[in-house]
Amino acid sequence: MNDLNRDRDQRLFVISGPSGCGKATLLKYVTDYTDIKRVVTYTTREARPGEVDGVDYNFVSKEDFDRMYENGELMERERVYGDFFYGSPRDVFADTDTDVIMELDTKGTENYRSIYGSILTIFILPPSIDELIRRIESRHPEANMDERLAVVRPQLQSASLYDYVVINDIVERAGEEIIEIIETGYRDLDREEKLKLAAELVESTR
Repeated sequence: MNDLNRDRDQRLFVISGPSGCGKATLLKYVTDYTDIKRVVTYTTREARPGEVDGVDYNFVSKEDFDRMYENGELMERERVYGDFFYGSPRDVFADTDTDVIMELDTKGTENYRSIYGSILTIFILPPSIDELIRRIESRHPEANMDERLAVVRPQLQSASLYDYVVINDIVERAGEEIIEIIETGYRDLDREEKLKLAAELVESTR
């Protein structure tokens, strides 16, 4: 077993989902209302208006990013939309003795699952494709929507690989559902219906 699977009580929670589904907003909701600490990941892009270094991301130069990756400090290195690089720390418990939560894509989730024993994964769905497009356009008005939806499609297809699926229709409701999952590990009786929605969303992006 990898040495990162240490004998400890801390748990790792992972949130994934397509761009525009509201992952960052839900992460903030969870960390605002629990003692769980967010794992801050790294990016080579510049901060957007309102983003804070060390809170939303660790904003680093391409040179520093490459150095960290070569030194084994980063678990993964992904280039998004052909522009900037994103990566996440290898040791998510390095600076805390509490449970932690982080945002990852599907590939990153599987990487962490392979070395951490205590991991619970949650996939976030938008309530509809129209709402997803609206959210993407509000954040990236210059976006090539066809290109972004082509990336969204395989992300949505991976929903069934996750322990839980949550529909982000209303932030407060979805946030409370995630907190309930974390605190109780309830059995999701609506899982199949949510996966049907994921399949419908995939078809809507074609």
